[in-house]
Amino acid sequence: MKLSVVIPTFNRSAALRMCLVALTKQKARQELRIIVADDASAHGERRRNRELCRELGVFYCCNDANRGPAAARNIGIAHSAEPWIAFLDDDVCVDETWCGRALHLIQTCPADIVGIEGKIIATGDGLWDREVENLHGNLFLTGNIIYKREALIGSGGFDENFRGPYCEDHGLAADMLLRGRIVFEPALCACHQPRVVKLAKYLMSSVRRARTMLDSEFYLYCKFPDRYHRFRYAHTFWGTYKAFCLKNIYLTFKRRSIQSCLKHPLQCIMLLAIAQVEQITALALAGRYLSAWMRRPNVPFLKNIDIQETARLWKMPSVTHRDFRLLANPLNSLLFPFFKKTPYTYVKTLKRFTRANSKEALPLRIFIRIDDMFLDKNYDYDRFLQCFGANPLPFLSVFTGHDLASKANWPLMKTIGAIGGTVALHGFSHQGKFGPFNSEILQMTLPDLDRACRTVMEGAVPSELKPFVFVPPFNAINRQQILYLSKYFPVICGGPETARFTDNCFGPVALATGATYFPVFQPFCCPARTMLHSGALESLEEVAGYICLSFHFKDELADDFESLMTIFDRVSAQITSWEYLIRR
Repeated sequence: MKLSVVIPTFNRSAALRMCLVALTKQKARQELRIIVADDASAHGERRRNRELCRELGVFYCCNDANRGPAAARNIGIAHSAEPWIAFLDDDVCVDETWCGRALHLIQTCPADIVGIEGKIIATGDGLWDREVENLHGNLFLTGNIIYKREALIGSGGFDENFRGPYCEDHGLAADMLLRGRIVFEPALCACHQPRVVKLAKYLMSSVRRARTMLDSEFYLYCKFPDRYHRFRYAHTFWGTYKAFCLKNIYLTFKRRSIQSCLKHPLQCIMLLAIAQVEQITALALAGRYLSAWMRRPNVPFLKNIDIQETARLWKMPSVTHRDFRLLANPLNSLLFPFFKKTPYTYVKTLKRFTRANSKEALPLRIFIRIDDMFLDKNYDYDRFLQCFGANPLPFLSVFTGHDLASKANWPLMKTIGAIGGTVALHGFSHQGKFGPFNSEILQMTLPDLDRACRTVMEGAVPSELKPFVFVPPFNAINRQQILYLSKYFPVICGGPETARFTDNCFGPVALATGATYFPVFQPFCCPARTMLHSGALESLEEVAGYICLSFHFKDELADDFESLMTIFDRVSAQITSWEYLIRR
């Protein structure tokens, strides 16, 4: 057998029979392992499902309780062994060529493909019949899709925090797209059977359904804030929420034809009532999501912190994951789209942290980072060497992988090392854009990132220039990439743009992977002249712990490094080598 087919089902034995009969009539049936994953259907339905599977020679498994389609699919995955796993809904029927095409595709697809998205054609003329349709791809619906088992297991499968049939397919696709490409194959076709909707029951469940749907949307955005825009018209949950609150009725009828509405007047009236209830429910939940956004208790990144090692790093008897979250400013968060004012208060966070702990036991340590030292820009590096060489202090000197790989640049880098500089890798070319974000890294899959890192770390770069710190270009990198890069870099230094992808975590924190994550935030990430006039340095007198000061080479060159040297003189006693952060 070369392909497992997992079909979750719940209280739809009649639809399941049609789905399974179509599958078992395939010419290459012997190449399929068909698995029906029952999500604890009612007793009678469960018995019929079991008998049907026995009749057709299909493997049957069942959850002990109803936990949603994500959990049912995970049970199916656990009972599969083939290198590729297809997912079909129990209310779709594949055509007679589906199996042959699927087997051909998985045998001939390039190595970087982790998923094959099939076409879904909706049938029926009711108002709910064409809600599930995928004619052109990029919808990633699990009603008809195939995933590579290795990548699927690496992603952890379907996230069971998605309750109900909402967003769990997009949550998986977001993770899988970090591991490779998902291609659309229109010839891999399935027909979605007409939906059976009991109007009164559907209306009564409108409040619960709207809440579950929005909860899933909120969780999807919290988990994948960098990739949410791939699946929605809005860049954030709040854009989706606003559309739901203000335009749900309009959007509900926009995707249905006038002819179908006129043909089903009763359904049309009920649909209007349901859309109104959903829209009112969304408005009533505003406080819930604002509160959840400020608290965000189920945060994916903070769970990767090794809390005992972090306590040792900070020389404290105990800390919690929540201790390392930035204090948020609700007003700035709401007004950020208009004024672009920092939505967190980093200095207040540090003061709070210092008050909660002993300032004497935790002295102030400052780390210096010089970004964007582009060696192809013909900057005045002699002046830089002269200023920094006059009073050598440890600092991080950030170069792109392209510059680091050039032998012509090695003498300058070695000279920088001789005056206290430590080489860090600043991405690879410092170019690229990913949706709304300026980022070379976010647009890269994990295999792409691996190949790029190997080129630098296993190339001919002298050992003394091998970087142990990674600084993402534009300070944008997601949590999965941070964890993945840990196998190459003992220290990963993010920045302001990274906060939204790491649950507003500050640091340094020890990760469970063995690396240290240490981001920089405003007001300590700006030109030295601005920092001198902002009062940020004065605030250092009231805090303890670890702080990174980040500067851009071009900004400091503008005043001949005068402001930067002033800062160096003022904080020289606290400046610490970046090697201090390497966990031993």
